[in-house]
Amino acid sequence: MIVLRLMRRHDDARVLRIVVVSAVGGLLAAGTVATANFASNSERSGASLGLGLAFLAALAIMFLSNRWSARAIVEVYEEVQQTLRADLAKSLRNAPLRAVERLRDERGRAIGALTSLSTAVTQLVTLVQQAAFLVCMSLVIATVSLKALLIWLITGVAIGYWLSKSLRTLGPLHARQSEHAGALHTTVEELLDGFKQLKLDPVASEVITREVHAASSSLYRGHIDLAMESDRDYLIANTLFYSLGFGLAVFAPQSSLGLGPLVGYEVTILLALSIGPLFGFLQALPTVSEAESAAGTILEVLDGLAVAQADVTGDDGEERDDGQERDGGEEFSTLELCGVEFRYEARRGGPLPGFCVGPLDLTLRRGELVFITGGNGSGKTTLMKMLLGLYPVGGKIRWDGRVVRGDRLARYRGLFTAIFGGQFLFDRLYGLELPRERVDALLDRFGIADVVQFDGTRFKNLELSSGQRMRLAMVVALLEDRPVCVFDEWTANQDPKSTWMYYDTLLPELVREGKTVIAVSHDDRFFARADHLIQLDRGRVAVDRHQGPPSRDS
Repeated sequence: MIVLRLMRRHDDARVLRIVVVSAVGGLLAAGTVATANFASNSERSGASLGLGLAFLAALAIMFLSNRWSARAIVEVYEEVQQTLRADLAKSLRNAPLRAVERLRDERGRAIGALTSLSTAVTQLVTLVQQAAFLVCMSLVIATVSLKALLIWLITGVAIGYWLSKSLRTLGPLHARQSEHAGALHTTVEELLDGFKQLKLDPVASEVITREVHAASSSLYRGHIDLAMESDRDYLIANTLFYSLGFGLAVFAPQSSLGLGPLVGYEVTILLALSIGPLFGFLQALPTVSEAESAAGTILEVLDGLAVAQADVTGDDGEERDDGQERDGGEEFSTLELCGVEFRYEARRGGPLPGFCVGPLDLTLRRGELVFITGGNGSGKTTLMKMLLGLYPVGGKIRWDGRVVRGDRLARYRGLFTAIFGGQFLFDRLYGLELPRERVDALLDRFGIADVVQFDGTRFKNLELSSGQRMRLAMVVALLEDRPVCVFDEWTANQDPKSTWMYYDTLLPELVREGKTVIAVSHDDRFFARADHLIQLDRGRVAVDRHQGPPSRDS
């Protein structure tokens, strides 16, 4: 079972103990029935006291076993959930950016899968207990009559055959429900993320509202289909149980499968006592089937991230450090892109399906001011992600002549600080311990000290305009103080005064400090100030011109 596989990844031995104890509980439940049946047919005086004590002991151990296994399965699952969250965080941290970008379609499904899995996991204990009970009850019935055992087996085989066909239907239904839930989650996210635009566009608002309604209706119809399928299976199983089990035992001629009055009565009682466990088992099956689908979704996401991570990491799955120490302004002399290229997947709904950036051959030198320009969709942002080691690429990236491989990738990325459009802002300076005065000075320099405050640990009030968000991102980039600064159209949402300050003061200042600045820009008024100008056109380099000194030491 996929659910057990998921849980055994966390604690194999403990899950095995839970299964064993649950089975013991089911066996003891059947044992109490067998003890009572034997006592009711015993003709020996004095036997009832010993059997009574055995009956009470079996009940007590059964109660303790069931209580422990029910509690243990919940504890293990909560621990599994915690482990899954940690695994997901680790996998996301180490996975290539492109794999995470593709995860958007799976995110809603995975969230829904965790929720459904949490409601279904306790049914595993019930399933194991009832299965053990039914196995033991088969042995009890066999001691009464071999004919009764044959009737019981015929009934069980008929029900099992029907349910095996049904479960093959339920699996795809649950998978489809997971897709419907993910689609609804994604559509509602779009409604919330694009709320302002939709307020101004009644047509778009109406369309996306219909899409939400359609996704919700699909989810509703799926729930109805599942409920109807489960109810039908339950009804047919009931019919088979009563018609075959009771029917053959009581109404068939004694010359065939009929059991006669006394044995028929005893077997009828045993069958009646088995109804609860049998249909508890049957009712647990659809829920466990749903849990199987949910567990499969979760493992699909985790395994997909692991495969993507394996493409860019060492054999042990970790991005390893090569152990070399580098510091100050001497982290590198040159960065080279040698035949580097990246192609987007040709998939429905993907950005620029099949679009390829590269192959590119570029050399970036320490202390340069590099401008990258080109039309919309020419590949500028993709080039930045390739350079930063965020996209898996064909070709080679060389750092001071050495190829950047998996074991050096994490340290290579540590050369860069970057600002992209739509930059996410953390409220803390992770890994940095800086004087509050230095942070406040930069906030004041960029004109946001009156709207953003730093209390020594966190930034307060991140509800900022687009331009203010980019200014705060620049504050954080300067505080990180890394040797290469990558700015993707930082001035797109800035006023003219901030734009001139950026080109006239900030970029030259960073270059004088020995940093390499790589800036994406559309503003041709400032292109002549670059040491190195790169122009892209449809994913290829159209201009690669060194037009100034390789460094600006002063």
